[in-house]
Amino acid sequence: TLAAYCPPDAEVRNIDESVEPVDFEAEADLVGITAMTCLAPVAYRIADRYRQRGKTVVLGGIHPTLLPEEAAAHADAVAVGEGELVWPQILEDFRRGRLERIYKANGFLEMESLRPARRDLLHPGGYLVPTVQSSRGCPYDCNFCSVTTTLGRTFRYRPVSAVVEEIRTLPTRYFFFVDDNITGSRRRARELFRALIP
Repeated sequence: TLAAYCPPDAEVRNIDESVEPVDFEAEADLVGITAMTCLAPVAYRIADRYRQRGKTVVLGGIHPTLLPEEAAAHADAVAVGEGELVWPQILEDFRRGRLERIYKANGFLEMESLRPARRDLLHPGGYLVPTVQSSRGCPYDCNFCSVTTTLGRTFRYRPVSAVVEEIRTLPTRYFFFVDDNITGSRRRARELFRALIP
């Protein structure tokens, strides 16, 4: 998704360690790593190895958002909050040689402006089914969940027409919704599901 927020002249490569090995010899100018809490130790080891080679590393995702100072010990910069809101500024500052330590998203992304994911960068054949995100957030505040801690008690969704159009572009009829809570709004869920019937 963040690749869609890179400038047109940027050469972007996506590596998902679950489907291919990490290329520590990559001649990257900037390495961005996202981490959930369960994967933070691995993300930190990967970040440390790239930094040992003199590469500039940015960490983001749920875990760095919740513990930015911890993540900053393993990165040159940390993205706090939704990456789409800070990634363009991080890239601009990097190009100018003025990278800051921590970038905090101001508010939440308006889902109508979410750019289409760069699926062309995914490892071919590496995934059972493609994923689609139709909404973010959750109206509930369960004590076992990190969603409201990181995204506030908000529920935001993409226009149904945009979700349906994205699904039409997929190479298969099967896909997986990666929403935090796709039924956070029953009215909107019904609208989406009815639109998917055809």
